[in-house]
Amino acid sequence: GLAVGQLSSKNARWLLGKEMAVAAINSVIWAVVVALVAQLWFGDAEIALGRVFYDDSGAPRIAVAYVRDLAARRRSEAMTRRFFTRTPELLALIDFDGTLELLNPAWERSLGWPPEQLVGERFDSLVHPDDLATLREGNEALRAGEELNDMRCRVKRADGSFCWTSFSCTPLVEEGHIVAAGRDLSAQLAAEAA
Repeated sequence: GLAVGQLSSKNARWLLGKEMAVAAINSVIWAVVVALVAQLWFGDAEIALGRVFYDDSGAPRIAVAYVRDLAARRRSEAMTRRFFTRTPELLALIDFDGTLELLNPAWERSLGWPPEQLVGERFDSLVHPDDLATLREGNEALRAGEELNDMRCRVKRADGSFCWTSFSCTPLVEEGHIVAAGRDLSAQLAAEAA
């Protein structure tokens, strides 16, 4: 250390820089300690060094870290996955060109198509030729930002037969995608015909 009488303008700048560096290191250490304690407390957390702030001379002044509890987000993601995989509805993410990008397992349970077999295929390749005009009209409405409810078309099963299906679709215009939920109408149409 230096005694008060030993301070001069020459070594004061050096001492200030040294103290600022020590303060910055201490800030980082304490931020990490607090983050680790928070991670132990929450049990599932994300720790990140947010930013180091510098003074006018360029010396580090303070470091800021943050902790975010990820448990709630992970539970929400798990619930979304369960909903997506267990729902009986045919769920699909389709781009505006008609390419199937994401399908849930209901496609296999209902129509016999494993989702991975259809991803990358065009949806219109599964639609009965007599229903393609309806599909095109629906796609134009979706591109214009309109939602569709109960758009009916026949969809090909893996065995080659066709199944009347009702789709409700929501456009995500900015992303260029369509979120579709469909259901097999076979039982309903059979009951109506009886």
